[in-house]
Amino acid sequence: MTEEGEVSGFLNLGNNPDLITAGRQSEYFKLWCKANRGRPTRGQTMDPAAFLGKFFRVRIDTATKNSRGGTLSEIEQYSKIVEFLECIDP
Repeated sequence: MTEEGEVSGFLNLGNNPDLITAGRQSEYFKLWCKANRGRPTRGQTMDPAAFLGKFFRVRIDTATKNSRGGTLSEIEQYSKIVEFLECIDP
């Protein structure tokens, strides 16, 4: 099913706001590489500005479980991005 719309995605960048971490296995690293059309060059900062003005094709699913694995009632369920498929330039 294909629908156009707006949805937010959240990426874990660590617990310390003064020391943002985005290792090579992180979702941020993978998504930044898609937005940047390539891996960072040696010494290049992975600036979040790489995401400005970009659109992504994503796969969305309904969250039916909470963080502890318990079932969410129908009213508590929400949509979430489960996969960033590709970056689309406007």
